[in-house]
Amino acid sequence: MLAYVCAIVAAGASLSERVFYLRSWSVIALGAFAMSPPNLLLPDPRVGLFHHLNPPPWLLQRYVLRRWIPVLVLLVAPAFMLAYFDPGNFTRNLGTKTVHVLWSVLLMLGGGLYAFAQYMTIGKRSQAWQEGKRGKWYRWLARETPVSFVGVPQGLVPVFWATSHVLLVGMVFLGVSLWLIGEFGPAAAWASGFVYVTLATLRLLIQAEAFDAHFYRTNALYEEIFRSAGGVRVSDREPIPYRAVYWTPERWKPHVWAFLRQFDRRLPLGRFLFLGHAVLWILFYQDARAGLIAGYLLAFSAAKNATVFLTASEAMAPRAFQLLYQPPRDWTITRFFVNLRWTLPFFLSLLFVAIFTDRFNLLNVISWTLLDIVLAFACAWATTLTSESPYTKRYA
Repeated sequence: MLAYVCAIVAAGASLSERVFYLRSWSVIALGAFAMSPPNLLLPDPRVGLFHHLNPPPWLLQRYVLRRWIPVLVLLVAPAFMLAYFDPGNFTRNLGTKTVHVLWSVLLMLGGGLYAFAQYMTIGKRSQAWQEGKRGKWYRWLARETPVSFVGVPQGLVPVFWATSHVLLVGMVFLGVSLWLIGEFGPAAAWASGFVYVTLATLRLLIQAEAFDAHFYRTNALYEEIFRSAGGVRVSDREPIPYRAVYWTPERWKPHVWAFLRQFDRRLPLGRFLFLGHAVLWILFYQDARAGLIAGYLLAFSAAKNATVFLTASEAMAPRAFQLLYQPPRDWTITRFFVNLRWTLPFFLSLLFVAIFTDRFNLLNVISWTLLDIVLAFACAWATTLTSESPYTKRYA
């Protein structure tokens, strides 16, 4: 999907447009790196096995890095498509394209490795906060100030700060790169990316000797977050009240509600979707090409609805347990309504854009919303086709 979107965006684009796309994608990738490591890597599914095997620290670090590398590739590869994909004119401005894509790739690699290093050592800091060794000012503020922010459990404060920290460091290096480009040319921006990669690599090397301690502490933190008991619970309230599932018919409402509770525990999509909508508004503000906006909307809608594939995992929805309650057809409908949770915000975001720009009218809003609904059903159907349906055929 990313390759297809990048092909639409890059085909026939001028050099200045490609530079703009590379900068925009760098911002998106750095934002994704700032949020994705804990959601994709923690808690590790094999941590119990490693407790028994007790592998050396360097082997643990290599194992987790191998899980992280596909994410790096996924977010770095589009930069090459945006820079080079130009049917019939591949060699046009080839040297300049290469100079620009290399500083962008170095910047994203540095962001990805730095985010990995930051999140994989967060367990030690969280433990210090939970035990009262750090954060005395925060505990005083929680006692004296009735502000909602200080209601965050002490053990989770480092987790919340890590997102801002990683994003801020990435934006600083991006700003330095753009300054170097303006003063000395694009080749000078390699220095900023090289320093970023070097800094992240040094952090990984320093952590390697004690990575086993970091690994187990950080996984213990996230295991405790996802347990029903423990001192660092995200909240004691329901992730989503039953009455809030108002868009679902009564027949499927209990199952939709159960899936959404699982989603809120495993992958809270709210901030990711807000970031996605913010990028969309920026594209319109920057007067981006229609092809870029269409490609972005297609990728955004597909990614949003494709998260329903998480409900096919055995940990979230064991097949035998699922089929005790309803057949595969009804699970398709259930997943469809799960996807519809974010369709109304999608529609309102597009409507907001249509109000402030002449390039996007009400017909466009309705068309993209209908496409989002179609993708919601297609992803729901494909998920059931790969989970409950084969199980039914195998054991019927």
